[in-house]
Amino acid sequence: MLVGDSWGKMLRLGVLCGTVCLLAGLGQVRAGDGQADVIAEMKARLEALERQNFELMKRLEGGAAPIAVRTEAAEGGAEPADPASVRKIVGDYLKEIDTQKKKADEAKKLVDEQEGFTVGKDLSMTARWNHGLMLETKDKAFRIHPVGRLQVDWVGVSASDSFQFGPGGTGEIQDGVDFRRARVGVEGTMWEVFNFWFEPDVMNTFATPATGVRNPFFMPANTDMWFEYDKLPTLGTIRAGSLKPAISMEHITSSRFLDYMERSLMFDCFVGGLDNGFQVGLLQYRTFLEQRVGIMNSLTKNTSSVVGSNIGDGEYSWSTRIWGQPYWEHDGRCFMHLGLAVQHRSLDDHLYRYRSRIALRNGPAALHTPLLDLSVAGEGQTMLCPEFVVVNGPFSIHAEYLACWHSDAITDFERPLGPNTPLNVNVNTAPNLGTYFTQGGFVSVMYFLTGEHKAYDRRQGIWTRIVPHENFFHVRDGDGNGLFGRGAWQIGARYSFVDLEDTLVNGGTMHSLVLGLNWFTNPNMKWQFNLGIDRRQVPVGTDGWVRTLGVGHRLDF
Repeated sequence: MLVGDSWGKMLRLGVLCGTVCLLAGLGQVRAGDGQADVIAEMKARLEALERQNFELMKRLEGGAAPIAVRTEAAEGGAEPADPASVRKIVGDYLKEIDTQKKKADEAKKLVDEQEGFTVGKDLSMTARWNHGLMLETKDKAFRIHPVGRLQVDWVGVSASDSFQFGPGGTGEIQDGVDFRRARVGVEGTMWEVFNFWFEPDVMNTFATPATGVRNPFFMPANTDMWFEYDKLPTLGTIRAGSLKPAISMEHITSSRFLDYMERSLMFDCFVGGLDNGFQVGLLQYRTFLEQRVGIMNSLTKNTSSVVGSNIGDGEYSWSTRIWGQPYWEHDGRCFMHLGLAVQHRSLDDHLYRYRSRIALRNGPAALHTPLLDLSVAGEGQTMLCPEFVVVNGPFSIHAEYLACWHSDAITDFERPLGPNTPLNVNVNTAPNLGTYFTQGGFVSVMYFLTGEHKAYDRRQGIWTRIVPHENFFHVRDGDGNGLFGRGAWQIGARYSFVDLEDTLVNGGTMHSLVLGLNWFTNPNMKWQFNLGIDRRQVPVGTDGWVRTLGVGHRLDF
């Protein structure tokens, strides 16, 4: 049977598509064992297609009579192929070409994997945006990423006059605005297996000691400033420099990815309230069983200063943290995280200050109001911190508990130079109370109203960046119509507590409830709205409530 102009055009298009696919496949095939015959056959078919295409174009462009398309059966006297048969022939042929191309691509990929690449052979870099400017070589053996974060907070505080100015009161608690963090630096990779991160904080403060007036002075402080050796056999990764000791998932998670404007009371009192959470030392970590189990160890110099430097015999801190995901589904959209960390540290100058501030920071660190403040001398501290996380799509629960045993506790001593000065105590001669037990913890529940889920880094067992399904924008198109993107919206609530009371020392307790609303306008920016309600109970002084309302804006890249 005859095929009209429309079928001729369809056949022409099919042949042209087949030719393009065949050429693409030939460009990907690498001659090797078993490939030469395939290439020869494909070249022969290409030549036949080109001849047939030439004849078809001459007939169609010259207005020739319709083309007769015959099958082998038709040539023997049977009926010509109908249009459905033609479509099937062309479709089958295109599928065959696609199959050959896939086989060629797989063969090339296998050869490339076997051959590998030479580190440093290609040093040309290209730039792209990956939640920040990224310069990297094609093999990613060299990478440069400028980093920075800016966090601004506005906090209003409300408390009764009796709580502030009564016997044993806190003193005046004022509203505040503050650049909570301002950091700029660079991180990257060299020679494939060497990573580095340099990002000091330029907005830390300190106060002059014992002057009667708290005058804050701004100064740079150590935060993430380290280098590491990656992909080591058995050891995995070893990091050295200013880093976070291996305890508490909330602690190790970057401030860029916190659910609330501040970490919990537990962190502030036991983990990082005096040294920003950073100490100078070594950190080792690695994962097993396809990243379902991980271990992290650190050895650092214990300090109570944000500058990181410290002088003193001993005064080391050792930590070990293990974690795993007994349940992991849907690429991390649904999983369970279980972790446990233990830490032992010798005290800096034989002293530790148990301090707990209000849930939201009202101004520079030197002006913060502590609600609990107890200094205890002694030999050292041993801490145990279990972690529990469940993520089920947009819903998540995160809970941690910390138990602290303070050995050879001494509370009866004088400190003539003021509350921020070091104190050397002879723990061998001073009367001590034995082991002082303290504790703290938190539980947080979060829910994404827009369907996202919390992002998790399996290499270190911590939270990481949230990428909204849709960024926020509000613009007009060429016709003046409004276009709108909503961003990602998340709500949550966290309860945390600190208990400094036991049979030896009655240091008081604190309870805190924080309600939060997070608006992620894009992967690099978010607004945080927090309402905090704190309750202090002390053996000597005035019990009471503090209410805080905070708005924070976060930018990082």
